[in-house]
Amino acid sequence: MRKTFVTKSPDETRVVAATLARELLSLYESSTDALLRNHAHIVALEGDLGAGKTTFAQGFLSACGAHGPFTSPTFGIIKQYDCGQNASLTHVYHVDPYRIGADDLLALGWEEMCADPRALLIVEWPTIIASIMPQPTLHVTLTYGEDMTTRTIVVTWYHKKGNS
Repeated sequence: MRKTFVTKSPDETRVVAATLARELLSLYESSTDALLRNHAHIVALEGDLGAGKTTFAQGFLSACGAHGPFTSPTFGIIKQYDCGQNASLTHVYHVDPYRIGADDLLALGWEEMCADPRALLIVEWPTIIASIMPQPTLHVTLTYGEDMTTRTIVVTWYHKKGNS
């Protein structure tokens, strides 16, 4: 299933992300589908530099019960956030492989993160690690709109009824 949103500010982008996070958590909690429950959920974020990937991740992380501050993992590669009292997730990993390759990410525990059914991975620049990237639960593309604050957000859901 595909949805498109247009936001006019970073705060609106965070609200869209939080709404999608709540939908994902609800889907996960109500599902008996083994595909949804036997590995980490993955949210793939694509967009040019400055398109709002980290802003989107901030809204998503907050709705998952993680505690900030939420900053880009560009130089740290992976940031791990605990999800506190969230019943379905224990932690969220925010991954940015922009500066490394697939082999480097494997060495940092990528396979273990992907195998954890109580984890969620938010991955910026997923095409950089395409050779090791599992199919995401959500694929999000952010593009610039008519001005510097407007964004078009296209979200494709996988493993959800009504998918094309």
